[in-house]
Amino acid sequence: NKITYCGVLGNAKVLKTATAIYSAINAMGIVELFNWLKSCGISEGVSHEVFKDSLFYSESMRRVCERIEDKAFKPRKSWTPKDVGFGLQSAQEIGVPMPLTTLVQQLFNVARSNALDGYEATGIAYKVYERLGNGEQKT
Repeated sequence: NKITYCGVLGNAKVLKTATAIYSAINAMGIVELFNWLKSCGISEGVSHEVFKDSLFYSESMRRVCERIEDKAFKPRKSWTPKDVGFGLQSAQEIGVPMPLTTLVQQLFNVARSNALDGYEATGIAYKVYERLGNGEQKT
């Protein structure tokens, strides 16, 4: 709906990559929190309800939370892992450390090596955390 001038040729691709990285970090982070809260005995529905009243709640978070609650993960090959890899390569070439993004890439690698990458980013994150630990309450 909007066109924004991004500067020199290639900047738009870098910005597109940045939004993909943000999406991946966001999805992995929210899934990780839900997994932890679930292991503490707090349902995904209650967690989402509380998050709605927080300062950081956004449209993006709403979508991720709803997908987690409904387990409505789109079955498709995600471009996000490729974009994360591109961003990391670019950052490495110019000497910018991105440790959080590197961790997200490692989680995507876990997904790929376990054939859990046939979803959009939230689905991949959910399946990875499901594989790492089932999120059941510990006694």
